[in-house]
Amino acid sequence: MEKNAGKALGGDGGLEFFGRITASVSHELKNSLAVINEISGLMADLTAMAVRKGQTPDLERFGSLASRIGDQVSRADRIIKRLNRFSHTVDEQARMLDLGDAALFLCALCGRFADQRVVTLEVEAPETPVFVETSAFAFLLVGFLFLDHAMTQAGNGGRVNLTICRAGEGGAELGLSGTWTGPLCLGPEPLETLEIWENRLGIRTQGLGLDGAVTVLWPARSPVEAE
Repeated sequence: MEKNAGKALGGDGGLEFFGRITASVSHELKNSLAVINEISGLMADLTAMAVRKGQTPDLERFGSLASRIGDQVSRADRIIKRLNRFSHTVDEQARMLDLGDAALFLCALCGRFADQRVVTLEVEAPETPVFVETSAFAFLLVGFLFLDHAMTQAGNGGRVNLTICRAGEGGAELGLSGTWTGPLCLGPEPLETLEIWENRLGIRTQGLGLDGAVTVLWPARSPVEAE
């Protein structure tokens, strides 16, 4: 593991976040493998049945089953690429990060969590990318702290919106809104983790504990230095 990776996964909630995301993504991959295994077993059964009857296997049905396997292989490939991209976010302390793209990636990583809670995730970002110099891993971690609780509070059939926009002096804002009622509340441990990263990154949170949207103000430059 890279030296910087060890810092990013220190005692600041990073290891827990990394574990939750990789566990979720591995479950997605396992689901694809399970479907492939089921289809291949069915193809084996159909072949054996045709041999016993002295018949030619139904080629049209085999073609359909092969297409389904191909779909799952493509899905598994996307999942592996997503996991690979996520794992490399710990390699760099800071770089120029497109926050709109990072927000979309965060929602992709949280797709299984959203499906489990029957919540729709949406991202709004300007056509011209919004860049800040920061840690990709830190942005995803902080975004997940809010998104995880927002999905829970939005509830079955709810919606969570992530909005990226520019802020003063080259900074940016990450806004969260949705269908939950009352204030967005984090538990004691997430609040402690948030405080660590606020101090480390120089970010500021507005609206937490109040009714309505929550906004995270991101400075133009926030290199991560582990304590």
